[in-house]
Amino acid sequence: MVGVLSRSDLIQLFLRRDHSIQEEILEDVLTRTLHLAPSAITVDVEDGMVTLSGTLPQPGLLPVVVRLCQSVDGVVDVDSRLTWTETKQS
Repeated sequence: MVGVLSRSDLIQLFLRRDHSIQEEILEDVLTRTLHLAPSAITVDVEDGMVTLSGTLPQPGLLPVVVRLCQSVDGVVDVDSRLTWTETKQS
């Protein structure tokens, strides 16, 4: 026997790095899909747990942002600390 391979060793092969998850959320979800400024929302990822903070331009986007982030591969859960400001249209 050369070595022992544990179940956690095998699972690690399929997990994504936090930085990769963060980049996909910032670039694909927020910028390309929702056309939001990447500086408007802070995305922190630790062990697959995503924390979103910042301000959205309208309240209806909040559940959309959370759902899209939850669908990113490697995301375990999303903690939304997002707020919104309603802009007045003339």
